Amino acid sequence: MKIQCIELCDLEHRAAYMSSDGENLFFMAASPEGKITVLDHGFRKTAFMDLKRNIADMSADFISGTAAVVFPDTGLISVFDFNFKTVFETAPEDKYISCFFQNSSGILWCINKADDSSIEFHVYDTVSWKLLSTCRVMNDFINPDCRFSQIPGSKNILLCISGESDERSSHVLNYDNGVISANEMKVIADYIFPEFSPAGNEFLTGDYGNIYRYVFPEMLPAGFYSYNWDYGHGDFICYVDENTALFNTSTGRIFTLNTERMILLNEIIIAGHEPEAPALYYPSLSPETEMCTDIMFIRRFGSKAAAVFRRDKNLQADQQKDSLMFFELSQFRAV
Repeated sequence: MKIQCIELCDLEHRAAYMSSDGENLFFMAASPEGKITVLDHGFRKTAFMDLKRNIADMSADFISGTAAVVFPDTGLISVFDFNFKTVFETAPEDKYISCFFQNSSGILWCINKADDSSIEFHVYDTVSWKLLSTCRVMNDFINPDCRFSQIPGSKNILLCISGESDERSSHVLNYDNGVISANEMKVIADYIFPEFSPAGNEFLTGDYGNIYRYVFPEMLPAGFYSYNWDYGHGDFICYVDENTALFNTSTGRIFTLNTERMILLNEIIIAGHEPEAPALYYPSLSPETEMCTDIMFIRRFGSKAAAVFRRDKNLQADQQKDSLMFFELSQFRAV
């Protein structure tokens, strides 16, 4: 099934971190080099800033008009408004590695690498910037990389952590009345981090050639799909609606899955990014490898989705530039 993006936005940097308010689709993208672009609901660039300093994470709160970044060299988190005026910075004794504004909650989650065997969750009030609560859990991952997301239909958030040696863990976090709870999710596979349905009552995860469906919060297995293809698994899953999800392969090809029956539906072909011989997209790759695309990942934001591809693939990483393609989620549904 071939589709065309509704809007294309060329960034002057990579899009390693992305944040959106959902339906209104005010959108922020940032690179590890600290370059940040803000888009309005018409996909127009409204602001750009170069922090001239590497960042390890970024999250935006479009209600208050603020964004937070983590500086890996110091472990500081800096919060600034969309005019890029600093409104808060964390204390130097904390060594933060990730941050996340929880939707409409008035709180900022931060992860502090407490020591070699544990991490701490810190919750800040986004008006007073007072530290409200902390919670420590065991985690001995080396140089952990963290990804937050909101669990739809609840006050819970999902935290996914990966380590240098491919260790992975996922936690359901909640802050209520001054107390943080952190519950690790035990699933069959978590190479692909859990992705929740729009209603938040189920999620998909995966490993090498399998996608698994679970009912949430009961954590009951509800089906799986196995694909025994020559090209291996990718690293993202994206729900289109309650019964349809996208997933990618290691070669950048994108497919739709019926999540109720766990069967393959279609291959999604994006105009201008059709599966081709690797030499077309990546000249340095062996010509014997499978057909591929240059789509890196797709992420859902409200009723829309954003796909990312790299325009300048042969440059050094800090000089590369990404483009964002925006779609209506309805475009991915089977006709």
